[in-house]
Amino acid sequence: MSAAGTLQLTGQLLDRLQESLRVPRVLAGRYHILKALGRGGMGVVYLAEDSRLQRKIAVKVIDPALASTELEARLEREARLLARLSHPGIVPIYDLGRQDELTLFYVMKHVDGETLERWLPLHTSRAERLRLFQKLCDPVFFAHAQGIAHRDLKPANVMIGAFGEVLVMDWGLARTLDGQVEADEVGTPGYRDLTRRTHDVVRSDRGDGPTAAAGLIAADVFSLGAILFFLLTGQHPKPSEEPLDPRRIDRTIDPRLNAICARATHPVQAERYGSVRELEADVLRHLDGESVLAYRERWYETAGRWIKRHQLWLSLIVMYLLMRVIVALVR
Repeated sequence: MSAAGTLQLTGQLLDRLQESLRVPRVLAGRYHILKALGRGGMGVVYLAEDSRLQRKIAVKVIDPALASTELEARLEREARLLARLSHPGIVPIYDLGRQDELTLFYVMKHVDGETLERWLPLHTSRAERLRLFQKLCDPVFFAHAQGIAHRDLKPANVMIGAFGEVLVMDWGLARTLDGQVEADEVGTPGYRDLTRRTHDVVRSDRGDGPTAAAGLIAADVFSLGAILFFLLTGQHPKPSEEPLDPRRIDRTIDPRLNAICARATHPVQAERYGSVRELEADVLRHLDGESVLAYRERWYETAGRWIKRHQLWLSLIVMYLLMRVIVALVR
C-alpha cells in the first residue's frame, strides 16, 4: 500500500475512533448503533437496531462536538414537526430522547432504497418519471395541509423504496405556515426559490391576499418544478431568475411539459401554481392526454392530441372502412 493510501486509511480510522468516542454505541439503553448512513449540517444519521422490537431503525444524532442550543432546538423542532405528519410518503418518527444529558437524538423508520439521483439513470421512461413525480407531490401537499413547508426539496432528499414507494426526507429546514418567517436563504442552489422573501406578493389558497404562508408554499412549488426539470432532462438546474426551460436541453420534451415546468418556477411567485395539488393535476392531465392549464394550445395541437388519445378507436374505424371498401370492390 502506498504512503498516501496508508495516510488515508489512518485518517479514516481516526475519524471512526473520534466518532465512537463522541456518540455512544447504545442510546437510551435500547438503540444499538451499527454504522453511519450520512452526515448533515446538524449531525449524523445512523443505522441502528432497536433491541426491544428487534428491527432496524435510523437514528439522527447531534454530534456532541458540534452541539449547541440552536442545533438542539432545530433537531427537536424537526422531530416534533415530523411527528405531525402521518403519511406514507413521509418517514415516521418513533422516539425523541437524550443520552446522558449530552446527545440529543430522534429515532425514525429506516428506508431501504435509493435516492432519486441514483434511481433516475435506470428509469428512462418519461411516463414513469412523471408518475414518480406525482407520488412526490402527494406528501408535500399533505404537509402543506398540515401547516408545514419543507423548504429544501431536492433529488437528494427524495428516496425511492424497495417497493417503489416515494418518500420525502430531511425536514431539518421545515417551518410552520402559521407565523412570520425570517427572510433567510435556505435550500440548495438550483432548487431554492431566489424570490423567497416574506414581503413578496403572493396569493393564498383562500384568495385572501398576500401571506407568508403562501410564500412558503410557492417556494416549495418552485423546488418541485426544479425537480421536474431534473426528471425531464437528467440535469440539475442552475440558479436563475428566469423560468426553467427543459427544452433548451432536450427538444423532444413536449411543449406542454415545458410550460408546466416554467410556470412552477416562474420568478414571480404569484404567477406560479397556487398549490402543489394544482401542479400535480396539470402533470396528470398531460399523462392522461388532456390539455394543461399552463399551455395555450393551437388548434392543430388540440387536434393532434385528440387523435393521439383516441388512436386505437380511430385505427379500428379506419380498418372497418377499408374492409367495407375491399368488400365492395370484390363484389
